[in-house]
Amino acid sequence: MESTQTIIGASFVPRSRDRTPTIKAAPSGNIGWDEYANWHLGVDDEASEHTKARYKFPYGDFERVHRCGLNAAEVRAARQKYLDIEDAAVRLREMMDKQDR
Repeated sequence: MESTQTIIGASFVPRSRDRTPTIKAAPSGNIGWDEYANWHLGVDDEASEHTKARYKFPYGDFERVHRCGLNAAEVRAARQKYLDIEDAAVRLREMMDKQDR
C-alpha cells in the first residue's frame, strides 16, 4: 500500500466500460491481468483465466485503495463465509488506519 493512495467514502469500482479497454495481455501502458488480479481479494479457480469472472472482491480503482471497497468486501465475505477474505479486508483497513495517523 505504500505506492497507492487511499480514498475514504468514495465509489470504489470503476464502471465496466472504463475497465474493459484497460485490461491487456501485453504491457502497453495499460494494466494486464496480473495487475487486475492485484486489485481483488479473491480468485474463483473455477472461472477461466484472464476473465473478469475469475476475480472477486475488488477494493480499489487500479490507482487507489478505497476504504468503502474494503468495507464492502468484508461484509460480502462474511455473508458468504469466506473467512480468509473477510480477514484480509480487515487487515488492509487496519493498515490504512495506521497510514492515516
